[in-house]
Amino acid sequence: MKQVFYFGDILIDLEMYKEAVNVYQDALKYNPYSYDLNYNLGMAYTMLNDFQSAKTCYEKAAQINTVAYLAKYNLAEIALIYKDIEEAEKRFLEAVEEDELSADAYYELSKIALVKGEKDTAIRYVNLAIDIDSKKIVARVKKEPVFIPIMARISIPFNLESRDGKENKISKKEEKVKEHLEEMSEITRHLSYNDINLLKADMKGKAKKQEKEEQIEEQKERQE
Repeated sequence: MKQVFYFGDILIDLEMYKEAVNVYQDALKYNPYSYDLNYNLGMAYTMLNDFQSAKTCYEKAAQINTVAYLAKYNLAEIALIYKDIEEAEKRFLEAVEEDELSADAYYELSKIALVKGEKDTAIRYVNLAIDIDSKKIVARVKKEPVFIPIMARISIPFNLESRDGKENKISKKEEKVKEHLEEMSEITRHLSYNDINLLKADMKGKAKKQEKEEQIEEQKERQE
């Protein structure tokens, strides 16, 4: 199993995401209830922008391991991409339990609260995020126009502190996937619901096509 993850990590580092998907899928045939395999497969799908398949993998991982907070954070970002605000809010609230994700999760929850017109809740969440990692969150808040209406009530400290230098439980691979999802969430924020539905349909079509190709490949292997 270690060899699978080692090989998969190399493929992801080389941005050979399709090949990584194949490696994890093959391994899952023998160990379908592995948290790590489902989670890593989800990350590979994420980098291919196949968010529907990634969502399925992260959900399986979260079912297997109830404290899989990064999987839940990624599910929250995918929910934002698909404009499922309630699902995103639920998953971010779960992710705040992980110390490494709490600042980012509270920041995202604050934006959701503003979208819902809940200014007091938004202020409370963003201030919690700043208390955890002021340097990182303040920089993001200043770049985000959605915070302009509540800027006067955001507590920005004189000395900005960062989490840099503290123990980081998130690997470089996980951080890369997390940042990719955050970027895609930002890109798709201004898309219409029709555009999002087209995106979902496209992802489902690709997933079905890939599944069919895999079935054909399996049949060929059996015949040989």
